[in-house]
Amino acid sequence: MNLPSNKQGGLPGRVTLLAPAKINLWLHVLRRRPDGYHDLDMLMQRLDLCDGIDIRLVETAGVEVECPGLELAPGADNLAARAARLMLDLAGHADIGCSIRIDKRIPAAAGLGGGSSDAASVMLGLNRLLGLGLSARQLIPHGVRLGADVPFFLLDVVAARAGGVGEVLEPVENLPEMGYLLVNPKVAVPTADVFGNLGLTAPGPGAKLREFPRTPTGLVRLFHNDLQPVACRLFPVVVEVLDRLGQTGADGVLMSGSGATVFAAFSDPDALERARRALEAETDWFVAACGPFAGSVFGD
Repeated sequence: MNLPSNKQGGLPGRVTLLAPAKINLWLHVLRRRPDGYHDLDMLMQRLDLCDGIDIRLVETAGVEVECPGLELAPGADNLAARAARLMLDLAGHADIGCSIRIDKRIPAAAGLGGGSSDAASVMLGLNRLLGLGLSARQLIPHGVRLGADVPFFLLDVVAARAGGVGEVLEPVENLPEMGYLLVNPKVAVPTADVFGNLGLTAPGPGAKLREFPRTPTGLVRLFHNDLQPVACRLFPVVVEVLDRLGQTGADGVLMSGSGATVFAAFSDPDALERARRALEAETDWFVAACGPFAGSVFGD
């Protein structure tokens, strides 16, 4: 049997991609839906903190995923494997499988979308390797079955406003140039626990704006996360991180997603670097300085 070839060059049936992290510059929970999910209003931005994804087609059915240094969830809970099976099913290749290696740099269960980004990059990589030729918009209805953040990572955009459960996406261009300091206290926060304790009793408002802000001050003024108070109650260390970052001189501080990662936004790169050095010296938390990810996940 002849495997599909990588038409972009390199080894036949093999591709290497990046999987960027994201932050939520705002996250409004609008309502709980009858299906148990929540309608959201989010402003999401990709960051240049990335996992590495290597995908290789093999001549035997099945999907294998390895992630050195991290114990992956088995079976249906492994998003990368589910994404691979989904794409192989779409291609109709019952006798082809794939081997996936994930080099993790994004903390897991941290509110940074690492697992969803890995899944989206697997979908994009196999879309190319298998010659499916599907556009990002065609992949989104399949991606949302894997997770609410997956559709955002399928789009080749720096930032987007997301509605519905995350599948209704409006690309956003020319956000103010800022640097971000990510801090995670090395606590894994299950998203389901945070949403389960939200206690939403009435529809919440979304972000109200006539146009997207063009200055750092205008952007920071819109920082908001309905999940932050819940995560702070469940995981008090998030309060400690918020307080510590609030003392760094950052323009704004907010928890990303369901936590526990908190980011500080800086318009002054020197202030960001001073804060990074201080936190690395004074804590054992995960600390990373990032900027927007504006490239292709294929690196081309």
